[in-house]
Amino acid sequence: MQDPVYEKDWNAEVTTGARLRDIPCMEGSVVLTTIPVGEIIHVIAVTDGWYKIETSKGTVGWVGQWLITPTVEPFNSESGPKEALYDISGHIYESAIRYLANKLIVQGYSDQTFKPEKTVNRVEFVKIIVSAVYDYNPDFDVSGYDIFDSFGLPFSDIEDHSWYLPYLRIAYQNGLINGYPDGTFKPNGTINIAEASKILVNAFKLNKQPSGSSAPWYEQYIKPLQSRGYIPPTVKSAGQFLNRGEMAEFMWRLMEKIHNRPFSQLIK
Repeated sequence: MQDPVYEKDWNAEVTTGARLRDIPCMEGSVVLTTIPVGEIIHVIAVTDGWYKIETSKGTVGWVGQWLITPTVEPFNSESGPKEALYDISGHIYESAIRYLANKLIVQGYSDQTFKPEKTVNRVEFVKIIVSAVYDYNPDFDVSGYDIFDSFGLPFSDIEDHSWYLPYLRIAYQNGLINGYPDGTFKPNGTINIAEASKILVNAFKLNKQPSGSSAPWYEQYIKPLQSRGYIPPTVKSAGQFLNRGEMAEFMWRLMEKIHNRPFSQLIK
């Protein structure tokens, strides 16, 4: 017995990169296209866990309900394409951003921007790390259980069916994250350089460098990144919030072991 399909007529915004499928099912479906974060789509129908939608280019298919959110923004099915990532031209981290984009690790927004100065939240950063280091894609998960169920994760502030749960699980199982002492993860919290450094060192298996007993907790993670020249030059302090351009530069340098570019020295 199939789930009933109910007609709808409203607009939504894509909240994480969504794969548009020909049928409302993960297994056995064909991916028609990928819809970038921020694109405005038109919702046509709904069935259990899935929305039937139309993209701005006129493609019709199904996406998971957890990937989009209602919006009052207008849907424009006749908008012309712009040059991809046009706002990174001449940016200090343009090469790094294009490197990750070519590997499909990062995406631009529906207006073809990348927004390199926009800050990164904690689950966005985890997604980038897990995608790059473990070559992980939820569409090809072979674990055999509901990857969007929060079972097995110890964080009190995450919800079932959240798009980031598969990435969070991979990161947790591999010891990259452990949350806060109060049992939360703060998935939407902006990540700072200190927090990002700990995850990067764990993910790329760099040796922590011991610090004095009075040193801040993050020094042991900053030091191995700094000694290899991996810290982007616009990073000025451990408490600074990480932006999308700096995230790309960190990843490019680590993935390609680039040591010969200007870098910041946070610890004397």
